[in-house]
Amino acid sequence: MKTANVKPELWFSSSGRKLTEENLGFYDSKDFPWVKNLEDNWTVIAKEINHFIQEHNDRIEPYFNKSMVSAPQKWKAFGFKFWDWELKKNRITCPETMDILAKIPNLLSASVSILEPTTEIHEHRGDTNAIYRCHLGLKIPAKPPVCGFKVNEETREWQEGRVLIFNDAALHSAWNLSKEQRYVLLLDVLRPEFESKRHRICRKVLAGIRMQFVNQKYPRLKRFPRFIRKGIYYFYIVFIGGILRFRKLIGV
Repeated sequence: MKTANVKPELWFSSSGRKLTEENLGFYDSKDFPWVKNLEDNWTVIAKEINHFIQEHNDRIEPYFNKSMVSAPQKWKAFGFKFWDWELKKNRITCPETMDILAKIPNLLSASVSILEPTTEIHEHRGDTNAIYRCHLGLKIPAKPPVCGFKVNEETREWQEGRVLIFNDAALHSAWNLSKEQRYVLLLDVLRPEFESKRHRICRKVLAGIRMQFVNQKYPRLKRFPRFIRKGIYYFYIVFIGGILRFRKLIGV
């Protein structure tokens, strides 16, 4: 049995290795001091997000991995920060939201996840166990069983103005069987155990996501020898890592 002082092993879905960390699931939001400020200001965030959705529909894109959703084009998102990759064009449109998010320590990602009516996100594991994934409810049309979120065997409801926190590496699924859109502000916060590995985590996750794009676009790549696919993956790790450092250096 693992003891509380044993540091968890860093895991990435792209590695193909088995997840060894146990007892991953929901966290108590009361254990995160920054949650209060986020919830206290949720109406400010919701107002800016609603305006963005109405005025910048061209920047909202379907989630690229079609196999994870019950119907294509029905799980959509737009982002402000993506694994330390700043999306400044979107950030400019929501300045008050960005001021609020700036107070969250070790924030790696911030985006809005939109789930269209009668849509399900299939059970899956996320990219890494290195983060706390957080959902701030912005527009929640119904409660379970019509609209809900499940981590392992536990189902919870989203609530407008309230934060759910879980580990993205745990098996989880979501659904919106109502007749209205559901959207949440999605945040990734680096776990304290992995603060020293921030750059490594971001570049490996971004490289893994890039490989998912490539595999979907070129399905024949899966027939190639494993060492070739691994070589492409490591190329992306090095390439993306260099770009992240360069962007940080010049402030882009």
